Amino acid sequence: MNTPQKHSKLQRSLFLLLSSTLLLVAFLACSVESDDGLADGGDWPDAGTGDTDADTDADTDSDTDTDTDTDTDSDSDTDTDTDTDTDTDTDTDTDTDTDTDTESDTEPEPFCGNEIVDVGEECDGYAFDGMDCTALGFAGGVLACTTDCQFDTTDCCAIPPAPNQPWIQEYEKDVLAKLTGKEEIVPGVKLARRYWEPEREHARTYLLGLWDELGLETFRHPYDNGELYGTGVNISAILPATHPSSEWIIIGGHYDSCWEGPGADDNGSGISVVSAIARYAAQIECRGKNVLFVGFDQEERGLWGSYEFVDWLDEEQYDIHSVHNFDMVGWDEDGDNTLYLDIPGPGLFELYQSAVAQSGFDIPLVESSIGSSDHMPFINAGHPALMIIEEYGEDSSPYYHTVQDTYNTVYFSLMETATILGNLVLAELLRLDRASSSDFGRLEKEPLPELATDEVLYPNVP
Repeated sequence: MNTPQKHSKLQRSLFLLLSSTLLLVAFLACSVESDDGLADGGDWPDAGTGDTDADTDADTDSDTDTDTDTDTDSDSDTDTDTDTDTDTDTDTDTDTDTDTDTESDTEPEPFCGNEIVDVGEECDGYAFDGMDCTALGFAGGVLACTTDCQFDTTDCCAIPPAPNQPWIQEYEKDVLAKLTGKEEIVPGVKLARRYWEPEREHARTYLLGLWDELGLETFRHPYDNGELYGTGVNISAILPATHPSSEWIIIGGHYDSCWEGPGADDNGSGISVVSAIARYAAQIECRGKNVLFVGFDQEERGLWGSYEFVDWLDEEQYDIHSVHNFDMVGWDEDGDNTLYLDIPGPGLFELYQSAVAQSGFDIPLVESSIGSSDHMPFINAGHPALMIIEEYGEDSSPYYHTVQDTYNTVYFSLMETATILGNLVLAELLRLDRASSSDFGRLEKEPLPELATDEVLYPNVP
């Protein structure tokens, strides 16, 4: 029958038309959904999945639901992939920003720690904190850092001047000339001796003036012990420690003479050396102990001044570290520069030997037991002490206690050697890291040593 066939063709035509219409509607619907998704900030669809859908729709006349499912799955996959890419980009940006912020917000700050630290040009290479100042060529002390990491050398100690200063001999010649009558000590006055009170007053006024000029604080210590010692005046000058210390180093010598003559070697030489050491010590910037420079009175009458002085120091409870007495250091006929260290307290001879050995100077030292000078009252009182003296009995002045003990008989080279020795030892003792008086201990009080008559260096003059 022909009629059913026509209907069948028509139906197929209608079916195709309907299918095409539905496909067109579906395509338009997908386009609208994609536009809306971008507008709403959604993810880009996966281009590959879209191509697959188009091919499937073109080849297949049915399974519209399949297309819809495929689109949904594709969107989901696309979202996942896109999120991963976006997270990666975000992480990268975050890291970059963090590094950039750290470098720009943090100023380079100089670091001052307890080690040597390289802090750049603004600190000239290195900065120190709590380190020894010797790292910068100082003699001692502790370095610190300032806020800008510069060197703070407030507590650093400059290396002391060389002990053999070029001015020593001329200075000592000038002092000795005035004390011995070679030159006027004051206008119109030349001293024939320093025995009677008016002569001693001229001498002590002159010496106190010298010490004042050095910036030292000077004192007179008058005493009156009646018939036993009579009256006299010790003189002193204080060079204070620059760092806290209760200890005192005493550098001294007697300034009086016997009645016979001007006493150039005995003891104009010793008190001139004490004055030169005071001038040197005043140039030492950092001092770990106090120094007392002393001119003892009436040594020639029986050590009266030093006995009175040590009694006064003990009454005032001075913490005496050590006593260094210079007496007769002006004779050296054989030119060997030898000095005696007389009755040195424990450790003192070794101290002098060490100071000389480290310095490189040729100063032979010999231990002796002469006594009879101003170190003895200190030894008797239990204080570490010694005397520095020429080679008594071997190479000592033949003009001792005579009118011929004059300026022109003195060997200024030995006076200079004694000064250099004193400078070396004092600089060593003033070091900030130097041990306390436990270096030498403290002696028990004992009577003066008994000496044979021919060993007595300074017989008393009535």
